[in-house]
Amino acid sequence: MYRDDSFFTLSFAGQVGLLIVSLLLAGVTVLGLISLCRTATWPVRLALALIVYSAFIWLAPQFYYFYYIFLFKVLPWQIVVATPPSPADLFDLLFFQNRHNLSFHAQGLFGWLMIAVGLFWGRRQARSISG
Repeated sequence: MYRDDSFFTLSFAGQVGLLIVSLLLAGVTVLGLISLCRTATWPVRLALALIVYSAFIWLAPQFYYFYYIFLFKVLPWQIVVATPPSPADLFDLLFFQNRHNLSFHAQGLFGWLMIAVGLFWGRRQARSISG
């Protein structure tokens, strides 16, 4: 399913670097969400998860582009961030519609992780504070 994905055109070092960049971006994003959800109610945590996920989908391409500038020294310095994703774009990512490649499937899984963290992290924190 993914053998023709552009990830596999990178060298092994390039693939490892891309995984590290992805894990760092995801980690910072999840930690940011956790800090926002500390005292919020579950509907607010869900909204925050979707907003932070949307911001990630919107802004992460610039960080990946910086990584690709590092890999392929010939790329020009430019802004690659476009308009923020629409609710339909987020729906397509979360439900694995339209684009069937490794990047978009990873973004969909990350969205579900963000929703789970938003809903259940704050709930766990609230329970441990009150009990």
